[in-house]
Amino acid sequence: MQNFIELRLYADQKEKICYEFQPVRRNSAPDWNPQWEEWHSYTGPLRIYQTDFERLLKKYISALFPTADACDGTELTEFDFCFDNWLSETDYQKLIKLIQEDQILPEQKEFYDLFLHWLKHALEQRNIIVIESNL
Repeated sequence: MQNFIELRLYADQKEKICYEFQPVRRNSAPDWNPQWEEWHSYTGPLRIYQTDFERLLKKYISALFPTADACDGTELTEFDFCFDNWLSETDYQKLIKLIQEDQILPEQKEFYDLFLHWLKHALEQRNIIVIESNL
């Protein structure tokens, strides 16, 4: 069973639209086609609501594109706000660096600290993190 970790800074408690970060372990099978259960098995996935995603993460995640789909290698030209985004450990290492090198406002520091802590911990165990939304 998944127990979501929710990060909120600006998002209202009633907000419904969110982005879920689902860590996945890459399978070495040549024709690996992950099933829904494989990328919904991490016990502590992260949920960030749209307001916070738009205000705090969108610019950093958008800067990762174009990139390759971490599952099948196809080119991803931009972040898809309505569909699954399969990003690799390399993409997330770039994301971590972008955030750490930026000037963070004091009131946003705790949000970013918690996000980066979750992200680094997830990458110790998995090498792909899918971002999906309910948009």
